[in-house]
Amino acid sequence: MREAAHAGELRERIRVLVRGLDANGDPLGPFVEAFACAAKIDASPGPLRVTAERLEGQVALEVTVRSTPQTRAIDTSMRIVWVRTGAAYNVVRPAAESLRPPRAYVTFFATLHEGGEGG
Repeated sequence: MREAAHAGELRERIRVLVRGLDANGDPLGPFVEAFACAAKIDASPGPLRVTAERLEGQVALEVTVRSTPQTRAIDTSMRIVWVRTGAAYNVVRPAAESLRPPRAYVTFFATLHEGGEGG
């Protein structure tokens, strides 16, 4: 993984989505926006080492954002939307795994969600 970005490199915007509540109050409903932030997106981070075979060959992003309580909480239950393209991505490696204090930025990986935005 590359070293942290600089503020001027955070030129893209992402929306971070979390599961909403279903009729029973369980977090199984449709995805809803939790927050948005600036990001550096590298659409060709090289080989992504993920154990699940179903992820092989999918488009992978390396996403770097400022370290905040919200961004440090990004995990694999979340989805992101690259605002410029509208494409939705599943988080496959959470920010907490790449966080080494003290850092001003966190990086995570995401793969293209085949079902469109949010859903």
